[in-house]
Amino acid sequence: MPVKLRAYALLSLASAAWAGNVVLGRAVRADIPPIGMAFWRWAVACAVASPFLLPALLRNKAVVRREWRLILSLATLGMTLFHTLLYLAVHTTTAINATLILSISPIIIPTASRVILGRPQTPRELAGAALSTLGVVIIMSRGDLAVLQQLAFTRGDLMMLGATAAWTLYSVLLKRKPADLDSRALLGACMAVAALLLLPLYLWETSTGQVVPLTLSSLLVFAYLVLGPSLLAYYCYNRGVAEVGPVHAGLSINLIPVFATVLALLFLKEQLHGFHVLGILVIAGGSCWALSVKREALSVPSPGRH
Repeated sequence: MPVKLRAYALLSLASAAWAGNVVLGRAVRADIPPIGMAFWRWAVACAVASPFLLPALLRNKAVVRREWRLILSLATLGMTLFHTLLYLAVHTTTAINATLILSISPIIIPTASRVILGRPQTPRELAGAALSTLGVVIIMSRGDLAVLQQLAFTRGDLMMLGATAAWTLYSVLLKRKPADLDSRALLGACMAVAALLLLPLYLWETSTGQVVPLTLSSLLVFAYLVLGPSLLAYYCYNRGVAEVGPVHAGLSINLIPVFATVLALLFLKEQLHGFHVLGILVIAGGSCWALSVKREALSVPSPGRH
């Protein structure tokens, strides 16, 4: 399979897994506290994946020690902050607001890449990202402008702004991964650091009486969170960024509402409306437009030491 086609397939798979994460997080928000959900997600993921990731970590221990600043930054931004803020946000904001805020990430990533990596951004990429975002707006507003006119920002909206900023920085900094750092070692190190960072917050949350229930349903929730949005999605996204860069990989965020719509049709028995089809077509058109940039225009100066 061609490298670019494989990268886009991996990014699409990651988006599908994360769409399930959003739907599930919204569904169980009254049953599982947000920080506990984030902590046990990464703690269990570390335990489950250790037989596969630990050998890579041991082989790359010298590189991991050398790149500890990058690993700490990625774990803090992409695993600790992003998902914790997302789980907190869905308690006090609507799905429309949360998705619209997250959809600005592909527009911010080119600018962040320009500032941090020195990567030139093209008008085609910005236009494609804007068009894809319009598709997200169509889906989440149900094609009704009146829905957008009634939006009111809440504390959850501000948390989603923070989550979006964290994901943007994660996507850009991921491009700084050196070639001699194995992707599996990076994933394992980031998961372990994220669990350690979340531990004191989880203990505080538990002390306030917000306890993670030990039930069959909660175990099934964590099984999905560990295998899908944690292990599979992050591995696929990290590989995708390494192959096509953060700007093109960031466009895959706009696929999340598309997959969320499909999941709602399959599991919630919702009806497919015209605005769903229109939004998906607009998102696809915007992504194809941006991704059609010639490779020569995508060269990124080699980052210096960090």
